[in-house]
Amino acid sequence: MCIWSELKDGIVFTKVANDIDFDLVSNKVRSSDTLIESTGIYAELIDLSECDSVDLNSNEMVKLTGLIEDAFEKFEKSFVAVYAPNDYVYGITSMMQNYAVLNDSSARVETFRDKEKALNWLEHCVSLAKSL
Repeated sequence: MCIWSELKDGIVFTKVANDIDFDLVSNKVRSSDTLIESTGIYAELIDLSECDSVDLNSNEMVKLTGLIEDAFEKFEKSFVAVYAPNDYVYGITSMMQNYAVLNDSSARVETFRDKEKALNWLEHCVSLAKSL
């Protein structure tokens, strides 16, 4: 499992390769604000194009949704675009997105099969949030 993040133009770009499991995601969520400027807006593009598998059961997804909510509550607005071109990974990340919606998460999470669309959506959300 491999993960790296960098901050570019106010957006955190995260790349995950190989396998995703509960420990990897929960550690990433807990450290989500380490690269953020103090704008009150959290924006991240998570690239899962090199992800081979996702090892999360439904109970772990519910726990992660709570961790995500706790991590993002310090920001006025939070946006996460997930790029997942693989069918299986796309399906699992879409389930996480639905758990976030069901738990009334303050973070807006969207899953995309196209990286350019994901980035465009994220940039649009950030631009709109800054203008309000």
